[in-house]
Amino acid sequence: MIKVPTFIIGGFLVLTGLIGYLVQDPGLTLKLKGPLASNASFVLSDGVDKHVLDFIPCPESAGENVWWIAHKLNEDHARVASQKNFATENGANDNDLHSFWYASSRGETMKGLLLESERYNSAGSENQISIDWTKIDVNSSSLRIIYKNIAGNAGPATLTSNNWDNVDLTPLPEAGQELTFSKSWTAFIPGIIGLLLILLAQGAEMAQKARKHIMHVAVLVGLFGFIVSAGKIGTAVAEMNWLKGEPYGIIHASMLKPLSMLLTSGLLFIYVLLCIISFVSARKEMAAKTKSEDDKKKKVLQKVKKKNESVEVEKKQDLNKPTGSSSAKKESLSDSNKKDSGKKETEPKKQDTKSSISSGGTNQEDSKVAKPADAFKTPTKDSPSTPEKDGKNAETIADNSVKKASQDEEKKTKEVDPTIGEKEKVEDGVGKEGTKLGETKTQNKVSSSDNSPLPQKANTSTEDTTKGGAVKVENLIKPSSEIPKSVDVDLEKPGSESEQKDNSVDKKDSRES
Repeated sequence: MIKVPTFIIGGFLVLTGLIGYLVQDPGLTLKLKGPLASNASFVLSDGVDKHVLDFIPCPESAGENVWWIAHKLNEDHARVASQKNFATENGANDNDLHSFWYASSRGETMKGLLLESERYNSAGSENQISIDWTKIDVNSSSLRIIYKNIAGNAGPATLTSNNWDNVDLTPLPEAGQELTFSKSWTAFIPGIIGLLLILLAQGAEMAQKARKHIMHVAVLVGLFGFIVSAGKIGTAVAEMNWLKGEPYGIIHASMLKPLSMLLTSGLLFIYVLLCIISFVSARKEMAAKTKSEDDKKKKVLQKVKKKNESVEVEKKQDLNKPTGSSSAKKESLSDSNKKDSGKKETEPKKQDTKSSISSGGTNQEDSKVAKPADAFKTPTKDSPSTPEKDGKNAETIADNSVKKASQDEEKKTKEVDPTIGEKEKVEDGVGKEGTKLGETKTQNKVSSSDNSPLPQKANTSTEDTTKGGAVKVENLIKPSSEIPKSVDVDLEKPGSESEQKDNSVDKKDSRES
């Protein structure tokens, strides 16, 4: 996690900037955009000491004017004051300490100043260095004057001039107006970089979704700060050596600028390096995480694949096995079908035996006559049955079967006793009564046939004593198995008026006899 190192490094950067800003010597920067006026006079003051700048106005370039001011101020004023103060600090004399000013520059003008120092140091040697100041920063040059308050004067340090021509200031000061020395905010740049890194790290911690992008921005800020600060270290060190070395020898020249830049660049280098390491480790962790997830997915897929393969193998085995279960099912189905067919075959046999027993030993032809099989078929879906309809149909069927049975019996009795033909009228009445009696008995038996079978034989007999002949009528009744159980046949329904009269006459005759 880069959060803790970011806070530590950012904190050091803030301290570096804060210390650099507070400890730095006050200064004043003037930007010349051309040659100074020939009558211009510049005076430095801190309220106790004063110094008038000595320079030779140069009409060719602004850089040459800056070189003259810096060279004369450092050589004639700063060098003497610094060395006296150094001797006083070391107890060489009892002189008072004095504050002083020294000058520097930047850019091409600073490079020219460094070359002048080298030429001074290499004077008398074969390698002579020539500098053409007329071509260095012709239209723009920067002069930086620094105030070293060794004496602890109350100040403030100021600069005044009677002519501010070609001094790039907005608004342009009037003649005799003072410019005050102050601390530069640029010394706090390391602290600004540290605060920015801390804020970015905190933002990355709070916004986890944008953490990656925020940390990339933080790394870019650190990298940019490192490049800029590291690029200026050489110039700052060279400037310090130029001020402390010959020909000026300003012992009290500040070392804060190079130290601040060196510390800033070092901290930012460490920060960038830690970020790179963190990113690499994060990538490795992500790669390991994705690899572990892929491994888990592979394991799950392998398990699913094995299960699918096992299911397929089981299906193939079921298909390749001899269909024992299916054949057993088929056999059980065939056995049940055989049983059902056997039951169906035995049922008509039982019905035949019942019909033969009910006929009382008569011929099979008689039983066939008494079995209108088509009449007792169960109603189908096409012809819906109702209780009223079924009752009427059963009644008519029973009447017809009784009539046919009586007619067949009469024929047989005629063949046995020829005298029966002469007594047809009398016997007709008796037959009707017998038939009626048979019908009543069959009705009672049919109504009870739902749960118990009919008796094997039902006989009704009446005797006519008018002519001394006895007539015996046997009514063959269809077995109960042939009649649908859901049909209640009402055979007690009275006949027509003529039949009722005939029955009443027959009853009277039978009573008289």
